[in-house]
Amino acid sequence: MPVVPFFPVARLLSAAAIAALVSVEFSFAQPVIVGQSRSYEVFESHDFIATVDARGDSLSYQWFKNGTTAVAGATSDELHLTAVSTSKLGAYHVVVTDGSGKTAASEPVSPQLIEPDPISVTPGTKGYVRVPGTPAAYHLYLPSSYATAAGPRPVLITFNPSGGGMVNRFQTVAEERGWVIVGVVNSRNGQSFFDQGLWNQRLVEHVLLHLDVDPNQIFFGGFSGGGWLSFRAAKCHAPISRGVFSMGGWLGNQRSLLKDRYLPGLLVARANGTNDTGANLYMTDDRTHLQRFLDAGDITDYSFSGGHAAAPDATIRQVFQWFESQVTPSNPAERLAGKEAEARWKADITSGRTEEVLGEIIDALYYTRRTPEALAAWRAFHFLLDHPESFRHRGSEFLATHPFSKEILQFFYYLQPNVRHDPNRSRLRSLNRMARYFGTRSWVERSRWHDFLESVSADPVVFRATTLTALDEFILAHNLWELPDLPYLGDWDGDGMVNWVDLALGGDPLVADAPSPASVGMVDDAPWATFPSVRSGPYLELEVESSADFDAWVTAAQTSMAPQPNGAEMDLHVALPQGPEGRGFARVSPSIDTLSWSDPNHDGITREYGFGTLWNLPYESDSSPDQRFITPWLPDVPYYLEYLTDARVRKAEPDCMEDYAHVHPLLLGRRGLLYHEIWTDIAGSDIASGLAVANSRPADLTILTVSSEAAWHAETDSLAGDRYFERTRGYYVPAVSGQHVFMIAGDDASQFRLSSSANPAAASTVASLSGWTGRRNFTQQASQISSPISLTAGVRYYFEILHKEGNGGDHCTVFVEPPGGTAGLMEGDVIQCLSESDLE
Repeated sequence: MPVVPFFPVARLLSAAAIAALVSVEFSFAQPVIVGQSRSYEVFESHDFIATVDARGDSLSYQWFKNGTTAVAGATSDELHLTAVSTSKLGAYHVVVTDGSGKTAASEPVSPQLIEPDPISVTPGTKGYVRVPGTPAAYHLYLPSSYATAAGPRPVLITFNPSGGGMVNRFQTVAEERGWVIVGVVNSRNGQSFFDQGLWNQRLVEHVLLHLDVDPNQIFFGGFSGGGWLSFRAAKCHAPISRGVFSMGGWLGNQRSLLKDRYLPGLLVARANGTNDTGANLYMTDDRTHLQRFLDAGDITDYSFSGGHAAAPDATIRQVFQWFESQVTPSNPAERLAGKEAEARWKADITSGRTEEVLGEIIDALYYTRRTPEALAAWRAFHFLLDHPESFRHRGSEFLATHPFSKEILQFFYYLQPNVRHDPNRSRLRSLNRMARYFGTRSWVERSRWHDFLESVSADPVVFRATTLTALDEFILAHNLWELPDLPYLGDWDGDGMVNWVDLALGGDPLVADAPSPASVGMVDDAPWATFPSVRSGPYLELEVESSADFDAWVTAAQTSMAPQPNGAEMDLHVALPQGPEGRGFARVSPSIDTLSWSDPNHDGITREYGFGTLWNLPYESDSSPDQRFITPWLPDVPYYLEYLTDARVRKAEPDCMEDYAHVHPLLLGRRGLLYHEIWTDIAGSDIASGLAVANSRPADLTILTVSSEAAWHAETDSLAGDRYFERTRGYYVPAVSGQHVFMIAGDDASQFRLSSSANPAAASTVASLSGWTGRRNFTQQASQISSPISLTAGVRYYFEILHKEGNGGDHCTVFVEPPGGTAGLMEGDVIQCLSESDLE
């Protein structure tokens, strides 16, 4: 009986949407390159590998640099550049020659050298390091011996309940024993799992890429709440974390058989004061829990005289010595092998071997854990997250049947907050698509996810940026963003092909196109079809199907494709099985990535858009509408624009305010929004110190808010941490003419500046405070309330709110009392966002 395959988008395709139905004419062709790796970024002294997959008879290979220079010894299907430096940069390609002398050349690829971020910390001293593009930062201590050629060092990444890490506490012993100490800034008690994850992932990546640390000796530690934060960090990075050092701390009621799947061999050192009743109360129960996953010898307890305090140097020295006695440092050969493995995985990822590579990476993470190979796999896995186009449309049961499937689920669980809140949205898309490799179209459909994931609140996170995809730019360039429906699903040019078919096949959605032709040739006595000028990207997929007979279609190959209206095009080569009478058949059908765009329950939330669902994952429930936490925030904003900005605006609640959206060009100048900037890591609590930095460099974070109170300011600790300066700018457009009174409250120093017109240069301070007040306390200082100011209805008046936070609690609010009205926030139609020209 013929096998009829499942074709998920058949109902959307017309006959004209079929790209090609071709028959084979037997003839010998020149060698065909059917796949190759692509260019990728590499750090100096790391390896770069390029590969090619060719078909033909008696093939030989020669790699060339910059067009004509033959690379000595590079005569295989793989080019391996070790210890990449500037002298090895260039464009490399390979010429493949068959036995008859016919040739084919690959496309050039280049190692793209990453300029390392400067780590201006002198060995023997403590310094401060920022992680560019994120709010993450850390204090760093490098031992004096770090400058010598003694090899990589153990590293301890530490947490403090009030932020800043524990560098000072470990510095003396670290100097003695040659350890690197990292103190995490802006991760402290009171923050949610998601807030901590925001900087946790990028910070650890930065440390492991920029410092010479031993892959076998990566430890986490901390004091009090920082102790249980170290347990959490060890779980987030389980395949590479060697141990945990908790002082005056405990698991923090984090006992979960589903989530705490520590890998065998994790070392746990716990050091408490003898009078620390709070921490000691949990020691027995925590050990019982840990030993569900660890051997008894993996856990060692220490005590010292005193109460709830960090351990003294003598105890820290004991712990370091115990760690060192349990771990064999890596050797140079292992580290070189790790660099080679990482380069080969990256080459395979860019060449499309995603499923195979994912299997190899997972095996390395869980069978060679806490080694240079595991660290290489960990880096390759995050590289894979940055390349969602690598994932094919259909997955397999590979991960679901893996011996470490539960550990993999745990690893993904701890990845999701880091990925959700990463400005690089490709990581979210990749993790979403990776669900396919569990053999399901939706993570939540598997009962194990119901059991595994716990209901967690969607805490607001403001450290996000909006980026435009190639399709977004196309939509905006043609003024199509006002359309109410998702733009993929229309047929704007009336040629019988929906827009995403046009885009995938190289057509124009605005002009009727003919189907894309295909050609066929013979390679190694087998037929191959070539489909020209297909386009790649994150949303569309090109289903390539072939048949061995006339009655059944089976998938022979497939690749992810997507619209890039101004992007590169490529030829797709597909092997065709021979059918009856020596004839082979193939067809190409562009399809939409249903995981990202489908809405099977018709609740108006696609997979990419439904971030407010119960599970905090971008999936779509097929059975019932999702609870929609994300609500419309401006009535005239088109749905597509709401998708682009991932708006998270809803009514403020007593302990949770989410009144903000991502900056987007189409939102600038709109009523109801204000432009907000944040500069981090600025000492002091006065406005002058903040302005000095704001005038010297761009803001670290930018968002749009919908009122004169910063989005994350609430009665609890804010998400912005300490040592920051923020500025909110926009226009006040009075609803009525007359005398207006403005008032400000904040923690710490705050100013409200108002102009007599739309001109920022005419602004002056009308309300301010030099110290701090309680939230919305406007009566502590006389300067907090302005004199009555005469304003005219409908006229734009420029204003700005300046706020400098030192340490501790933080908030800033401006109220206005209009003529005959009551004091309240400036919001709605009386505020207007800066325009693009205002920001130039």
